[in-house]
Amino acid sequence: MVLHNYHKVFSVRPFFEDLVQHQLGNVLVTQLRTAYEFPKVLRLVRVGIVMISSYRENLASECEMFLSIFVRMLEPDFPLWHRVLILEAVCQFCNDPKLLYHLFSTYDLQPPATKVFGSIAHVLSRFVQHSNWTNSTSISETGTPL
Repeated sequence: MVLHNYHKVFSVRPFFEDLVQHQLGNVLVTQLRTAYEFPKVLRLVRVGIVMISSYRENLASECEMFLSIFVRMLEPDFPLWHRVLILEAVCQFCNDPKLLYHLFSTYDLQPPATKVFGSIAHVLSRFVQHSNWTNSTSISETGTPL
């Protein structure tokens, strides 16, 4: 809540910006890679959403890492609840056209392009295709939808 409501304070004070970038950013990346309990992952994803939404100008490389981790968490290797949390985050990102433009212009247009925006679109399409395939298989096996 504090990070979201007072991001301008954190952005203009070098000490706070450094704290957010080096301390919170590192902890978030490390924990997102190793956390598997629902309450912990939920909080980490929410902090990641705030970091990407509010600190994207100052923390470009950290935001790129968060987005890459989010994309990886949409893969079928992760539990469904992981993927649902990330889909909710992506939904929040999609509700902010300025954020989407920033992600595209920062990560997909600038050389060397990491194609973060394109990766999100690709993984989302694979997720939907997999969901449709799973649902159609369930319907054809039982004769009724789930």
